[in-house]
Amino acid sequence: MKRLLLISLIFSFPSFLCAKHCKILVPDTLIKQRIDYVDILSCCEGDGCNLVDIPRSDSISLIFYDYYDTTLYYGKEYDTYYYYERRGDTIIRNGYQNNFLKLHCPIIQIVLNKNLDDTLRWKYVGEGEYVHNVAKSIKGEVKMTQRGVKKLLLPDHTYENAFLVHSIVQHTENGVMSVIHNYRFYVPLFPYPLFESEQCYQKGELAYQVSYYSPITEEMMAKYLVMDEEEQSDEYQDEDKETLEQKIVQYGPNPVRERLNIKYQLNDCEDVIFKLFDSSSNLLFTQSFKKQEAGEYNIQLDMSSLSNGIYILYVSVGKKLETHLILK
Repeated sequence: MKRLLLISLIFSFPSFLCAKHCKILVPDTLIKQRIDYVDILSCCEGDGCNLVDIPRSDSISLIFYDYYDTTLYYGKEYDTYYYYERRGDTIIRNGYQNNFLKLHCPIIQIVLNKNLDDTLRWKYVGEGEYVHNVAKSIKGEVKMTQRGVKKLLLPDHTYENAFLVHSIVQHTENGVMSVIHNYRFYVPLFPYPLFESEQCYQKGELAYQVSYYSPITEEMMAKYLVMDEEEQSDEYQDEDKETLEQKIVQYGPNPVRERLNIKYQLNDCEDVIFKLFDSSSNLLFTQSFKKQEAGEYNIQLDMSSLSNGIYILYVSVGKKLETHLILK
């Protein structure tokens, strides 16, 4: 059976590859949380992988994906732009640039109509420059395999058919070689990794290790994973009963003009934390409640003085956390 093989070193593929289920050329916004390193394989047992209790972090960034046309698009994280190109069934990352570095290096990101059980290998070379015209050259080889389909338990949701992709990258930059092990979890229809862990070794010693958690917002859920149209009330998002049971909060209106109404219910005595970040990951608001008793609560967040844009609502209740995209 032919299926879709995701091949990604940095990011993944854009919305036009899911044209059957979503609009073409609609920009995407992905929330990315950097957390302490998690050994994914140690969390996997049998056909499941439990990441419910992953360490939480306030280190949040937004990644914006937008398009030049149906073949060229880019992803922006902070001040770095990553450039992509579609060539038939193949997606290529052509390079990236920021204020300090410009690099051209075509690397395959995704190949369509390949069996997920296949192991793929490819080589890449690239060149660029640092500030003050200092030359930079890179080359490498990638081996990618799928490590099986598993039930993935995350703080915000449980996914029955997540698949784990393992990349081994032998990367040489200006003569210095690194070996990178990257593990990523994907779910069908959703084009970006939900969770990833990466370790980098140089000269046999650990250079760095990091993990990223990217919860799916309601907007992205509706775009990629929800096939049926959902009705929305003026004040609160009206989700089906199963989804509501899995969400910590209900909120609205979204987009918001002045005040965001937040409603949540506690079944037990819990610590509750609310934080609001802007699109540059600056903390704008924080409110915490220690040992809040079980019951239903309503709070209002005054956003009248904030400029129009994208904001992140961070919610933590006990060991559970959610992040929501708020538009103004």
